[in-house]
Amino acid sequence: MAKMYEANWESLVTYEVPDWVNDSKFGIYAHWGPYSAAAVGNEWYARNMYIEGSLEHKHFVSQFGDLSQAGYKEWISRFTAEKFDPEQWADIIAGSGATYAGISLVHHDGFLLWDCKVNRWNAANMGLFLRSE
Repeated sequence: MAKMYEANWESLVTYEVPDWVNDSKFGIYAHWGPYSAAAVGNEWYARNMYIEGSLEHKHFVSQFGDLSQAGYKEWISRFTAEKFDPEQWADIIAGSGATYAGISLVHHDGFLLWDCKVNRWNAANMGLFLRSE
């Protein structure tokens, strides 16, 4: 049975790192969110698009026009994950020799990849691929 922890430092400092973590030599973490739909720049797209002259700024303006008329929130609808194939991702990760993997579920843009009652900027609430029923 897994040990339960309380929401305090006294409880959390009792956590012991599993041996497999200490023995791991290679793992993969992916950054994946609305910024991925741009296929320009990196996970800082939401920030960099507001920096005049940046690659992301030029890209966004070419897609939506002036930033006074549209912002990052208009970009979110492009993140549909229509070609997402989790089995393919798992095969690639396993084939790489990685012993662990994970996906960043929220990044600098504040967009969540899970259903959340306190943040409307999430994949389920925005009608995207992770709809909760």
